Amino acid sequence: MAKVFISYSQKDYYDVDGDIIKGNAADKIMATLNRAGIDYWIDLERLKVGTAYAVDITENIRDCEVFLYLASHNSNESDWTLREISLAKELGKRILPVRLDHSDYSDGVRLYMAPIQYIDWKNAGEKEALNRIVAKILDPAADITSEYEYGKLPKITQLILYGAITFLTGIYAVLSYQFLLVRRLQHTESDGGLIGFACEFGVLLSIWYIFRMLRKRRCLFILPAVTTLLMGLSGILLIDKDPAVLFCAGLLAIGWIALALAGLIRTRTRKSFYEQMSHEMIMLSPRDPEIFLLIYLLIKATIVVAGTVLVK
Repeated sequence: MAKVFISYSQKDYYDVDGDIIKGNAADKIMATLNRAGIDYWIDLERLKVGTAYAVDITENIRDCEVFLYLASHNSNESDWTLREISLAKELGKRILPVRLDHSDYSDGVRLYMAPIQYIDWKNAGEKEALNRIVAKILDPAADITSEYEYGKLPKITQLILYGAITFLTGIYAVLSYQFLLVRRLQHTESDGGLIGFACEFGVLLSIWYIFRMLRKRRCLFILPAVTTLLMGLSGILLIDKDPAVLFCAGLLAIGWIALALAGLIRTRTRKSFYEQMSHEMIMLSPRDPEIFLLIYLLIKATIVVAGTVLVK
């Protein structure tokens, strides 16, 4: 029984003249699996057509334990690989994607692959990627992020990020004091609640973003710009242009500029945040611990909106 089924695009293995592409990833993976004593099945010829070919593919996917998908621009656009992925998913096979380049998944492939952690052939480097493939095949629980890439941001970057969390927590405390205790709002109670929530939303969403940076998850810096602008507008909406809110918004803006610059820091042994940042397609995952902040904000938003409607 084949332990691993390798799904790939023939265009990544043969050139236009039908010759094998020298140094292609599939050959290197097969050689590595051979050295590790791992059984695999791959269709290198694809000469058979019709029912016999379809049956052969189906039997080998059914018999495999791990479905190894070599993702590339060619395989992502291939109807055959999409059919193979669909069948592997239907049969409940353990799927392990290896992204040979940074081309986006097609819509069909993304449907199956978006939530699955992948091995990045380019970012990890050939040797490390091969090691991760073997480790993940032999142990489903193996961590396929290397020690170099995970938790190894430059120390000064880590200090800045942790300091930012402390700083933002302080801003959150100031805002809570202003809105919950002092009650300096001159607007109606409902408008005041909306403005207060807007500030809370900006700060907590920024903290969520920093947690993502510490875990080197995919980050889009448009988010801090929007949340900071949201806080600034909230302060301006107050009749007396509450200085506490405007001051916090200004500090938040300065802090995010510092964070953006900190992401550029690199040392001789450690890459910068931007170089190590994950390029996964999905921005939200139920497995991320920081998602609880978003759940809290969603519940709070529902309460605030409902309260505003009832008051009015």
